[in-house]
Amino acid sequence: MIPKDDSVDVTSEPDDQDMSVAASSHNPNKGQLEVQLGGAVTLQCPQGSLGCWSHLDPVTARLRGLGHGLSTPTGQFSLKDVVYQDAGTYKCIGQSPMNKKKLEVLQTVAVTVKGAPTVVARNSTPVAYPGSPLHLAVEFCANPPAHAARWLHGDRVYTPGNQYGNTVLAYGVTDLPTPYCKEARLTYVSMHERVPRTFYFIVSSPGGVAEAIFKVNFTMRYRTIANAIDDEEEELSEPEEIHFPVFDSSNKSRPLTKYLSLLIYSIAFYLYRTC
Repeated sequence: MIPKDDSVDVTSEPDDQDMSVAASSHNPNKGQLEVQLGGAVTLQCPQGSLGCWSHLDPVTARLRGLGHGLSTPTGQFSLKDVVYQDAGTYKCIGQSPMNKKKLEVLQTVAVTVKGAPTVVARNSTPVAYPGSPLHLAVEFCANPPAHAARWLHGDRVYTPGNQYGNTVLAYGVTDLPTPYCKEARLTYVSMHERVPRTFYFIVSSPGGVAEAIFKVNFTMRYRTIANAIDDEEEELSEPEEIHFPVFDSSNKSRPLTKYLSLLIYSIAFYLYRTC
């Protein structure tokens, strides 16, 4: 970690020096590092710098926290079980050797992940209603890039980027911010009871094959209200006392009003007890 110093400027982005020397326990002299999917990697800040590593967000192009992995006070950062989302640019941030009051980029490493394809369903158990469209989406990654991707449904095969009558829309794949990752979407325009409930998405690359499975939960749009009474006994409470408004402010009307109130109270309480 960076030594605490109240005078260090941390209110702005660190200065990004033009440094292409990598920091890795496996390959210390390169600015790019290739890691196998599921493997491990360790990044090392320049010796004696006591810097910390940050991951460049591919969407905002700003530095962000690492999220997971193991960091040490000596400027090391280790990743295990690497996934495609771990790819990208990493920067070691530390105090400038020339100006201790400022933070700057001491080292930059571009990490590339390579391996078999992976597929993740955005919602593997979607809910479908009669007559309503069903929307499916997957995120798949592959490096080397995938050379084929298909939707499978019953005995039908749908290729991304095509429309099949008025029934199915298989949208073209779109790039995601994560390197080598894409998104595919499919819409079944109108669901009904005879539509098979299982959809598959298959992707293949020189590194292998991967699939995502969707199990559709087909349900009615509105719940049917049962006529049966719950077995649990309803707890009854005493009824509140009913008060009639007094329209005559004379003393003669008050005894009659009081009598009616007590009579209604007794009848209501008896009905509650005998239900």
